[in-house]
Amino acid sequence: MPQFKKTLDKSITVFSTISTKTPEPCPRYYTMKSMIENSVKNELELQVGNARDARFCISIIIDFPKIFDLLIEYERFEEFINVVINASKNLTKHLTKLFYRKYNIIDKDTMTHLIVAEILKKEFRNYTGKNPMVLKAKYHADFLLNGDLESVIFAYGDNNIEYIKQDLMLSDNDEYYEALRLFKLLTEFKKLNINENNTALFAQIIKHKTFNASTTRTIGEECVYFMLNKCMSVQAIPNREWEHFILTCIGDPRSPTNHVQLSWSRVGNNLKDWFVGILSQGDLVEFLEGITDGHGDEVYKYRKAFWMQYIKHVRYSKIIVGFNGRSLIQRLNPTFYSRFTSNPTTYSKLDENERSCIYMDFGSIKVIEGSHNALIRFYKDCPIDLNQRSYNYSDFYSATKAQNAFLWDRRHRDSENYGWQNYVRNFLNNTLKCKISLKAIMLPEDVKHYIHVANNLQRKGQSID
Repeated sequence: MPQFKKTLDKSITVFSTISTKTPEPCPRYYTMKSMIENSVKNELELQVGNARDARFCISIIIDFPKIFDLLIEYERFEEFINVVINASKNLTKHLTKLFYRKYNIIDKDTMTHLIVAEILKKEFRNYTGKNPMVLKAKYHADFLLNGDLESVIFAYGDNNIEYIKQDLMLSDNDEYYEALRLFKLLTEFKKLNINENNTALFAQIIKHKTFNASTTRTIGEECVYFMLNKCMSVQAIPNREWEHFILTCIGDPRSPTNHVQLSWSRVGNNLKDWFVGILSQGDLVEFLEGITDGHGDEVYKYRKAFWMQYIKHVRYSKIIVGFNGRSLIQRLNPTFYSRFTSNPTTYSKLDENERSCIYMDFGSIKVIEGSHNALIRFYKDCPIDLNQRSYNYSDFYSATKAQNAFLWDRRHRDSENYGWQNYVRNFLNNTLKCKISLKAIMLPEDVKHYIHVANNLQRKGQSID
């Protein structure tokens, strides 16, 4: 029995690595290769005289990708297949192998897929041989030829991908095997629970992120689509690992790079906008809490206490940092600094030494707020080009775009008595329809003086509701 099993395993291996290419191609093989190339490039008639040459032809377009691509490029593939079939009536095995080996190209090109699928359907119907690979393909023909990877996986139940590979007699070089393997990965990925980290699975998805998962999205895009829908259901990114996975798969949605924006358009604007908000809020928290220490800005602690209460309402933010601020980030948070330097349009420079600014989009209102005597400026529209790598402070008030969008401004005046904070709080509460209290924007050590602060503000005509 052990010897029988050993012989059986060997046979399966032989079948699974079967090739239409002869072990040592004869001169005729290369003659046919040259004929195909010459005929296609010079628009000559393709000629295949006998069954042996026909088998060589299928073998050639499997073994030489450039020949296959040439037939597609010059729109000669259908003619080529018809000429080959007319020369031999026994090509089912070779055509099946062609389908498996070149699956990605065949599946991606609608016309090529249609041609191959129709030919194989006819071949399978008429096939009376006993080749195990062909018989398996014939059994699963409806799923195979329709590009229905899900049904193929489903038909094998809980069996792993290696079992499917052996059963269909696929080889490692077959693109169909790779497509099934990636679809299996995608299936496993969609079983992830919220907050579950599968490092090995994440690495495999990232490695193959550009492969097609469907007619509309790549593997990476499909996984991001699935993951963000899960995140939106709980209104949070559960951990840094998930955020890192999303950014690695298809890039930061705030980047203006064409391929990044194209990927996010396929994921969907709703998910993109939500994720931009999450990233922006995270940047603000990291910048205000973990990086900036005021650096000579006497009202920093009041600014921080105030804006931390409104972060959850931010839809988009842009950190714009002066020279000293960049040096501080580099020293205190190298990880953030790396993001800053590698994404020069998402995070920008301010051409000043001391001052740094934050742009915040709240939807109906936009704000630019800064340190070291910078004003709080409110705009009805975005006042700057968000894709710029650097800004002058004057861009926020003297440039035409900023002037056209400008509504009003406010100095950071009377911070210790919460003068500017309460005034802006009332405006933002009314505009954003939120209810941030006066106590919420006060420093912890000042809350005990709440009644005094409130009475003082009321005497100045400000509401404390």
